[in-house]
Amino acid sequence: MKLSRLARFGGATVAVLTITSAAAVVLYSRDAQSTAGAGTRNAPVATVTIKKTNLTTSFTASGEVGYGAPRPLKGPGEGKVTWLPSVGTVVPRGGQLMRIDDQPVILMYGVTPLFRSLSTTGMVGSDVKVVADNLKALGYSIGRQPAVGATIPQPAAPAGSGPSSAAATAVADAPKAAAGAASTPPTAAASPPPLIVRKGDAVLTSALVAAIKKWQRRVGLRRTGVIDPVNVAVEAQQVRVTAVAARIGASAAEDVLTVSSTAKVVTAKVSPSDGAAAKPRQQVIVTMPDGSTSKGTIRTVSAATSTADDPGSDPQLTVSITVDDPAAIKSFDAGAVQVEFTADKREGVLAVPVGALLALSEGGYAVQVPGGQLIAVETGIYAKGMVEISGAGLSDGVQIVTAS
Repeated sequence: MKLSRLARFGGATVAVLTITSAAAVVLYSRDAQSTAGAGTRNAPVATVTIKKTNLTTSFTASGEVGYGAPRPLKGPGEGKVTWLPSVGTVVPRGGQLMRIDDQPVILMYGVTPLFRSLSTTGMVGSDVKVVADNLKALGYSIGRQPAVGATIPQPAAPAGSGPSSAAATAVADAPKAAAGAASTPPTAAASPPPLIVRKGDAVLTSALVAAIKKWQRRVGLRRTGVIDPVNVAVEAQQVRVTAVAARIGASAAEDVLTVSSTAKVVTAKVSPSDGAAAKPRQQVIVTMPDGSTSKGTIRTVSAATSTADDPGSDPQLTVSITVDDPAAIKSFDAGAVQVEFTADKREGVLAVPVGALLALSEGGYAVQVPGGQLIAVETGIYAKGMVEISGAGLSDGVQIVTAS
């Protein structure tokens, strides 16, 4: 705030000061109230009406149109890369992402990656559900699945997973407890507890195994009915190849591809201190490269990181935004945009133009009614030339004097 000029106000000389909102307030002394009041009765003054309204503060961040933050994709397993897609390829559910040791790696949608070989009927888990859901979506008949809460007998352990043959021989050759003594009937081994189908699980049924075999034949895998993690990559949705990081013959254990979403989004950077205004599902206003505007919704907010081209820069949050009207962004493959975030919002508050505030010489603010009386006020947020006020006797529709 700084002193900018002297002005005649209601017959008294007062000092007008500017504040950061670029509006003006008047430095006023309570001792001058009677003098100002007399002058006010003899000279016309400008007035405004106190309004009950909603006030919103905002800030703007630079952003860009694109396909979202790209992310690296490693190959499953330790084999050699033998085929890769070209940049710009869109890989949908059931599509081939790459080939490792000349075996296809097929894209499935989901959130749980395959973390084990699905090999035995009766296996239960969220990874089984990924396979079941995707094969069903691809048109394969997977039969009926047990309901949530159903119990499933544990599948038999694969051959070779029990005691070693040497240990078994040692047990078989153990001397009898006493020659000629009556043999004690062997005690039956306790059955393992059954598996319970929980929400988000599926069961590897015989019908699902049959569907897996048909799928394997179609994609060029050996028709075994067993799915290994090396043949499936799980992503939330279809992906767009933005870069090819590996060469043919390279190890699949390294970054092989860089992929992104196929839907156009707006990506913006904001400081962590503005994080409260950048939460998922909050609304924003996006100004497009051609100057048009569209509403948008925050989809994700990443952790604060420094920019790749300036590792020493202050960390910033990466905000991904979907535009509510896809047509508004369809024609822009790339380009700079401006994103307006709502920083604070007050609903149903009393507000006046900032120019109606009188900055009292002894501190604080007041407004003046046309008769000359000063009413002390508490101020709230400032937004677009308006300020939130509260004070004794003030209500919606009350007339007050304004200097601008």
